[in-house]
Amino acid sequence: MCSVSEQFKLCSCGELLEEDLKDSLETSYWILYSLDPSKTTIILGLIHSREVFDPLQEKENKRIILKRLNQPNPFDFNPDLKEGDLLKLNFGQPKKDFRELSYTYIFKAGKWIFKEVDVFGIENEFTAKSLGKIETQH
Repeated sequence: MCSVSEQFKLCSCGELLEEDLKDSLETSYWILYSLDPSKTTIILGLIHSREVFDPLQEKENKRIILKRLNQPNPFDFNPDLKEGDLLKLNFGQPKKDFRELSYTYIFKAGKWIFKEVDVFGIENEFTAKSLGKIETQH
């Protein structure tokens, strides 16, 4: 199981495209979404459940990420956060290991809280507003 480092920064990367990041299995990346009430997309389907990870490690990863997100300057820029913004963090895995390790957080009352959201919920209700790589700081 992959454990998350407390020393990470959400870096903007200029003209990166969402597809570029998603296609690179080894890259850890983030996408910031805003709630889009005018969105008319409706996507339905079945979700292939992700591999079950060690529940204790999952809980610890969520705690570490939440702590870092609610500290000053988790981004390398000012993201102009709005109530209801959603942040998805995907942590890259070796190419031989196709498991997705991702966590989503919603911005409520001036802080981030963990929120379980499936890909259809994101596509149906949110629009991506910025993205970048997750850089580990040493």
